[in-house]
Amino acid sequence: MTAQTNMQLIQAWVDAVNRNDVQAELACWQPDGEFEVVATGTIYQGVAELERAGGASAAMVAGQPAQGRKQITNLFASEDWACVEYATHATIAAPIALRGVELVPTGATRSVDTRVCVIAHIRDGKMDRAREYFDSGSIARQLGLDSATVAAMYSALGAEASSPSA
Repeated sequence: MTAQTNMQLIQAWVDAVNRNDVQAELACWQPDGEFEVVATGTIYQGVAELERAGGASAAMVAGQPAQGRKQITNLFASEDWACVEYATHATIAAPIALRGVELVPTGATRSVDTRVCVIAHIRDGKMDRAREYFDSGSIARQLGLDSATVAAMYSALGAEASSPSA
């Protein structure tokens, strides 16, 4: 694949995410694709897990206008790799919990602005693995989380990572 083709693939993926079009997102992935959210230590393996994650993400922000939600600020690629950085804005309606830790209580909403970077490997015209990076500390502050809640969240993530079933 050419660098230009790979940039078009990543643009199509971001556009699908912005439209909450999970099937179009999945069309950008190899069936055995792996997506790692580095800040949380979460790995989605294969189309079924990618579909669940995309559906959950779309449900959390579904009522928001797509225009401007993820604005690409940098995009470049080679024949095998692509990197995209985008500014993102989301208004999140509660309740929101991560691994059993309540992050945003029922009835509350929070707006979050952050920059995200995704590095993707591309095989045969589709992503086969990608890693997403963002500043989780900035997001925690914007959600109004206190240090005890953040500590509990990371403790839950650590327990999950060390669990034999994780």
